[in-house]
Amino acid sequence: MQPPLARMLDRGASLLLAWLPATGIAALGLLLADAYTAQRAFLLGTLAAALLVRPLWNAEDPVRWPARGPLALVVILLLAAIIRWPGALHVQGGQDQGVYVAMAAHYDRHGHIDIEDPVRAALTSPEAKSRFDAGNAGGVYEPGIYIDVDRPGHYFPRFYHLQSLWLAMAGALLGMADAAAAQVFFGIVAILFLSLVAVRLARDPVFGIAYAAVLAILPLHVFFSKFPISEMPTLAFAAMAGYAMLRHHERPEDPAAPRWLLCAALAFLCVFLMRISGFLYLPLLLLGATASHIGVDDERLRRRWLLFWFGTLLLYAGTVVYGSIWAAPYSHEIYSTGLGATLYASIRWWLPAALALIVLSFLATRSAAARRSLRPWLGRAVALGARAAPLVVAGGALYASLRISQLAFTDRFQGHAFYDLKWHVSHGGIEVLRLGVVPVFVEHATPLVAAALLLALVNAGREPPRLLLVALVTIACAYSSVVQWFVPYQYYYARYLLSETVPFAMLLVFVRAGDWWQQPRLRRWLATAAVATLAWCAWFTWPLIGFREAQGAEASLARIARHLDRDDVLIVDTRGIPVPGMITTPLRLWFDKRVYILDEPGHLRDVVRDLKAANASDLYLVSGQDVAADGFALVEHVTYDQRVMAPAPYIPRTTNEHAARLSLYALDERAWLSSALRSADGVKLSDLPADCCSGIHADHLWTDAEARIRLPGASTAARLLVIGMHGLRDYGDADVRVYIDGHPLPQTSATAKELRFDAGGIDTRGDIDLRITSRSFVPRELGLNDDERRLGVDIESLRFE
Repeated sequence: MQPPLARMLDRGASLLLAWLPATGIAALGLLLADAYTAQRAFLLGTLAAALLVRPLWNAEDPVRWPARGPLALVVILLLAAIIRWPGALHVQGGQDQGVYVAMAAHYDRHGHIDIEDPVRAALTSPEAKSRFDAGNAGGVYEPGIYIDVDRPGHYFPRFYHLQSLWLAMAGALLGMADAAAAQVFFGIVAILFLSLVAVRLARDPVFGIAYAAVLAILPLHVFFSKFPISEMPTLAFAAMAGYAMLRHHERPEDPAAPRWLLCAALAFLCVFLMRISGFLYLPLLLLGATASHIGVDDERLRRRWLLFWFGTLLLYAGTVVYGSIWAAPYSHEIYSTGLGATLYASIRWWLPAALALIVLSFLATRSAAARRSLRPWLGRAVALGARAAPLVVAGGALYASLRISQLAFTDRFQGHAFYDLKWHVSHGGIEVLRLGVVPVFVEHATPLVAAALLLALVNAGREPPRLLLVALVTIACAYSSVVQWFVPYQYYYARYLLSETVPFAMLLVFVRAGDWWQQPRLRRWLATAAVATLAWCAWFTWPLIGFREAQGAEASLARIARHLDRDDVLIVDTRGIPVPGMITTPLRLWFDKRVYILDEPGHLRDVVRDLKAANASDLYLVSGQDVAADGFALVEHVTYDQRVMAPAPYIPRTTNEHAARLSLYALDERAWLSSALRSADGVKLSDLPADCCSGIHADHLWTDAEARIRLPGASTAARLLVIGMHGLRDYGDADVRVYIDGHPLPQTSATAKELRFDAGGIDTRGDIDLRITSRSFVPRELGLNDDERRLGVDIESLRFE
């Protein structure tokens, strides 16, 4: 008889298996329909899960747990949650995790994918938009944000959306400050389902529990359970898919069996929607389809498996289409880089042809006789593949070691854009060797597990689930060795080993440990290895417990954001800020503030005019320099700081404080006007506040016959008042008179574009009351009213010299 907790554990796993994919898919569908809210996603996901889980609820679990086995697993999961809490709130832009969090805040607030820049949308002239766009470079608005070239002012996030949606849903439940709780949750889910898979493959729950214990304190898993990126949810959904497939394999005749495969397909769909690298599973899908087609005698069962494999393949194809529409720049970048420009350019031809060839191959062998004739070939291929797996993994490790040695000791990569120009490690000596994927894998999978991997691949068994696990481990290790052989920034780039390579390699080792345990002479060695592995993990995990990476960034930026109201605009002077996106992305998307990236400081005065013409309320400027720009007054200094893991040769155990001194300034209207009055461009009528003027038309072009303007003075006296004209009329003989504080100014010169007045006898150091009187008529077509003629001046600018 099963322990009562085992039944609860089984039902809980079934509920999660139905609810998580259903809710995630519902949330994404709502987002694509511009109708997302967390409440709607939870409602639709729960209703769908109730339909999915019903046949699974009473399905019998064939695993025979020891009396305290389920309790041990639950305790391990609780301890794992304590170790991982709290999640890290990465609001800093310029990195993947910051973009994911910013996207989550945007979805939670607006409920749709489209990111439109309200600052650019409000700009009124092509010149203003051009100045705004100068802050963009190479089609990337900020790190992780792409420009929509077809709709200027609209942006694509760099990633698929499902990860950010889960962060948004967690934020809706717990508050956005705890949105990373979703990451912690998926870390626990991954441990649960991976351990349940291990329980079934090892044929002994003890080894599944032992595997869960190691995962609970595995530094790589702990760190990325707190770090809001997509690898951890990807691992969780992949483990869920494997669990559901195993449940079907155990009882294919059970009435609930087809529902297990449906849940597995939906979990795979979430894997593909979570990360674009779902193509790693394509060989597995084709292998599974081939084995099912040829090796399964029962016609109904064979069709069921084929429907699952090909249905999952079609779901992947659907996610490729989804990415090409809703994440087009990201999808284009990944596939063009991975396939090469030529192959990617012709993908519309060769991909359908390849799919058609696969389908035709299956159709050509659909008869029972044809399938039986292929079984010997299938058996030989399986045996050959099983024998080749350790050779492929070893060969991949050798290839990766040779490549990192070339990087360390030769000029093979001299001048390479990534290895040399970005990371400066070409011919870097022995220190570069630690950046190879092999030592990083050994470090994160633990040395003993890494050493046992090749042994685990030998004679792993002929059962289909074990063969698929061997295939997955072989594919993941080969991919890491060939494509990801260089791991430059330890904790960050090591994440690419998390979603497949490390956990599934460890899973295979623990499954095989169940086989080796059957030999009494090996038990002492296995127990010692388990204790040593746990000690290794505990040593490196201890500094991570309670550690909240990136702590401080949100509080630092909140000090800036609290000064800005909804219609205020923050101008970001990029001088002195190494990566402007680290503050602009969170200020724009997390805090929902209006941000203008100033690419050229010399354009600041024009930018201020552009924003004033766009009816911006108050203007602020943040800079990494302590010198205030003309017309801006210091509000406060903000020390932007956050604690981050230091890149290290071993699993990070130290932290660095990343700090930057930022200065926040506010536009002082009087000081800015005073400065502009003495600049070469002067002050335009549109620069003036509404309450300072009378007799000026709404277009800020013409004055009435008499106009009054209140201007701020300056610390130095002026000799000349220069009135620049738009040139809509000839002022060479115009009768225009100017008074300052009631004193007339003698006119010294007049042209079609400029009037000059002698201000040498007037004190211009205090506030100035300027009166402009025109007694010259303007033709009707140049006026703004219905009179045949009118009096006025077409002023472009005012300035003192």
